[in-house]
Order: sequence, then structure tokens, then C-alpha cells
Amino acid sequence: MDQIAYFEQMRQKRRNEILTTAKEMILNDSLAAFTMQGLAQTLDISTVTLYKYYKNSTAVIDDLYQCTLQQIQCLPDFYPSEEDSLEAALQCVSLCLDELTDQLDNLRLAIILGSYTYQKKEKTVFISFQFLSDYLHKHFEPILYDALEQNSLNTVFSPSDITSQIADICASFIQFTALQKTGPGKEITKKIEGQKTALLHQIRNILLNNI
Repeated sequence: MDQIAYFEQMRQKRRNEILTTAKEMILNDSLAAFTMQGLAQTLDISTVTLYKYYKNSTAVIDDLYQCTLQQIQCLPDFYPSEEDSLEAALQCVSLCLDELTDQLDNLRLAIILGSYTYQKKEKTVFISFQFLSDYLHKHFEPILYDALEQNSLNTVFSPSDITSQIADICASFIQFTALQKTGPGKEITKKIEGQKTALLHQIRNILLNNI
């Protein structure tokens, strides 16, 4: 590795440390209490060093927001292991919910940072779940078309419309879950699992009315 690449790698490492610390501070305290001075103190570095990486707290917030969105939107490809179209469809939705509920801190952070970022830009949408809709249209919708070809889908709605409905339901659930007050680890996990099971049951009923 040449010297330039080495220094760039070290710079990126330090930048990641800054963003990780900023994330913890914002989630544990508040965005209103977040300052460059406080961040530097927590990192045990001088503010002069910190300003070499970010010119102000807004730059930290913007970078953290974009990095957080990238992490949230990175969902794995879905390969159904179920032959039954209903079970395969539910398996796809379950995968999405599992992946996103494993990232509740990131989702909560994105909502917090999004409200700040978009207020600055005079917009009203804090976080877009278009990525979730795109994912379900890519993986969930073809399962419904398979069901249609097998004559097991009997509905006046198109698979695309059904998928959009499911995507909206899942997005609302994820947002609600991310904004809930946290509690003891096992307690909150059990609560979320119960809510997720109830949602999958609701989606099953929606599909049973169409499949």
C-alpha cells in the first residue's frame, strides 16, 4: 500500500469513529445537545483535529444521515425456500421485517436526523421507504404473478397494487416500531416479535382474500 492510500485509509477510519460516536451521542442524549465541542471531548481529541474532518456539526449530521440511510437500505436478495405461494410471500415479508427491526437504532437515528435535515431544506418527508417498496416489487410481486399463472390468485387487484399495499403497511409498522420507547433488551425484543407476528398474520389474511 502506498503512502497516499495508507493516509486515506487512516482518514476514513477516523471519520468512521467520528460518525459512530456522533450516533451514540445523538441517540443517548439528543440532537439538540449535539455540538462539535462535545463530540471532540467524547472522542478525546481537540476541536482543531475534529474540524479537519468536518467544518461544523451540520456537516457531521448530513454525513451521518446519508451513511445511515445506506445501511438501512441494504437488504439482502430473497430466495424463497417455500413452494407454496402464500408461504413464500410471507417469507419474503418476514425477511424484510427481520432485517429492518434489527436496525431500529439506525431507523430511529434516520428519522431524527431526517427531521433536522429536511427542516433545513423546507421539506416535510423525513425518511423515504421507497427502497422497501422497490425491494418488495422486485421479490414479492413476482411470487404473486406465479400464483396468478397457477390460478391460485383470484382478485380484482393487480399483483403490483397488492405489493404496494403491503409495502405501505410494512413501512408504517417499521416507523412506528422505531419510534417506540425502548426498554430492557429482552422485554423490547419480545414486544417487537409479538407485534411482528401480528402484522404477518394481518398480511396473511390480506393475501388469503386474494390468493
